[in-house]
Amino acid sequence: MPLRDVVSWNSMINCYATNLCLSESVDLFRKMHFLGYVTKPELVASVLSVCARSKNLKYGREIHGHAIRSAGFESGVLLPTALVDMYSKCGDLDSALSVFGLMSERNEVSWTAMITGCVVGGDHSLSFELFRGMVEEGVKPNRVTLISVLRACGEFGALRCGKEVHGYVLRHDFDLEPRVIAALIDMYCKFKQAFHHALFAFEQDQFKDVVTWSLMMMNSTRHGDNFRTMELFNRMKIDGVKPNSVTMLAMLLACAGLSSMDHGQGIHCYILKSGLLSDVFIGNSLIDMYAKCGCLASAVQTFYEMPIKDSVSYTCMISGYGIHGHGYEALRLFYEMKKGGIRQDSITFLAILSACNQSGLIDKAEEVFCEMKELNGDTSPLPEHYACYVDLLGRSGMVEDAYNVIRTMSSRPSPKLLSSVVLACRISGKFELAESLALQLLDLEPENAANYMLLSMIHAETGNWIGKERVLGMMRDRGLVKTSGSSQIEL
Repeated sequence: MPLRDVVSWNSMINCYATNLCLSESVDLFRKMHFLGYVTKPELVASVLSVCARSKNLKYGREIHGHAIRSAGFESGVLLPTALVDMYSKCGDLDSALSVFGLMSERNEVSWTAMITGCVVGGDHSLSFELFRGMVEEGVKPNRVTLISVLRACGEFGALRCGKEVHGYVLRHDFDLEPRVIAALIDMYCKFKQAFHHALFAFEQDQFKDVVTWSLMMMNSTRHGDNFRTMELFNRMKIDGVKPNSVTMLAMLLACAGLSSMDHGQGIHCYILKSGLLSDVFIGNSLIDMYAKCGCLASAVQTFYEMPIKDSVSYTCMISGYGIHGHGYEALRLFYEMKKGGIRQDSITFLAILSACNQSGLIDKAEEVFCEMKELNGDTSPLPEHYACYVDLLGRSGMVEDAYNVIRTMSSRPSPKLLSSVVLACRISGKFELAESLALQLLDLEPENAANYMLLSMIHAETGNWIGKERVLGMMRDRGLVKTSGSSQIEL
C-alpha cells in the first residue's frame, strides 16, 4: 500500500492478533507507534489479549508501559481490564491485583477478570471476597463470573459457599444457562455427601446438552453408581442427544466397574457406528474394560488394531496381562516400550510390578524395583510401588525381606503396606511381628474396622482369646461394624 492510515494499521494488527501471531502483532504495533500514529485503547486491548493467550509476560509489560504513557489508560475501563486479564493469565496475580486496585471504574467484566484470575492462580479465598465485594457494590455478576466462583467452591472445598452461589443462581434466573448448570453439577460432584444436590440440579435443567449429560455420567461413575450411569445413557439416547467421546469414556468406565461384558460389547459397537474408535482415549478405555471384564483376547486385539498408541495404551495392556496372570507377556511389552523410546511413568512401573506380583516373578520384580530406585525423579518408588513389591515378597514367604523393605523406607509406611506385611506374617506363622505391626495399623487408622478384625484373628490363631475379646470390645465401643462382602452375577 503506498498510503496507510490508522484504519489500515489497526486492521493489520488485529488480523495478526486474531490469528495469535504475537511477535508480528507486537512488531507492527511498535512501528505504528514509532511513526506517530495514535493507538486506540481497543487496539492495545486486542494485542494484550494475544499476550494473555500466549502467556507472554514480557511483551505484556512493554505494552503496559506504553498504555501508562498514553491518555487512554486513565479514562475508561477497557484497557485496565485487559491488563488484569493479561497479568492473571500470565501468572502474575500481584500485578493484576495492583492494576485492579487502581481502577477508578469497574464493570462486571473487570470484576470477572479479577475473580477468574484468582481462581486460576489458586487463591480461592480471595476470589470469594471479590465476589462478595462485587455484589455489595451493586455490580451484577454474569455467567462467566458464576462459573468461576463455582469452580473455586469445588476446588477449595467450600460447599456452603457453593450453596449460597446456587441460591443466587436461582434468584436471578441463571438456572436457564446450560453452562452455569454444568458448573453447579461439577461443583456438587466434588463432594461425595452432596451428590444428591448435583442430581437435583441436573434434573431441573430443561435444556440438557451433551456436556451436561456427559458430566453427570462421568461423575456418577466416579462415585461408583455405575447402574445410574447406564440409566442416564439410555435417557440421553431417548432425548435424542448424540453422545461424544467423553460420554463413551464414562460408559466404558461403568462397564469396567460392573465387569459387564455384554454392556461393554454393546458400547464398543456403538463406538464403531459413531466413528469414535480413532480416539486414542477411547481405545485405551476399551483395553482396560475388556481386561477387567475377563476377555483378554479382545483387549489384545483392540491394542494391536489401534492406529496410534501412547504410553497409556501400553500401560493398560501391561495391566491387562497382569490381571490375567500373563507376567512374561507383560514384561515383553514393558521392554518393547523401553526399546521404542516410549516414556514409562510411575503408573507403568506399578502395572509391571503388579503383573510380576500376579505371576510370582520375584527376580523380575526386584529388577524393576531397583531400576525405579536408581532412576529417581518422577519414577522413584511411591507407597503404591512399595506395597506391590512387599506384597509379592510376603506371599512368596520372604517375610523378613518384606519387613526390611518397609523398615528402610524414607517415609512412614502406609496402612495398606503394613496390612500387606501383617497378612504375610500370619501366613508364615510370624505372629509376634504380625501383632506388633497390627498395633501400628490401629494407630494409623483407628476408625477402620478391618484392622481390628485382623488383630483379633491374630490373637485367635495364637490362642489369646482374652486379647481377641478385648479387641472386639474396642470395636463395639467405637461403634465399628465389620464390612459385609458382596458378589454379583450378570444375567
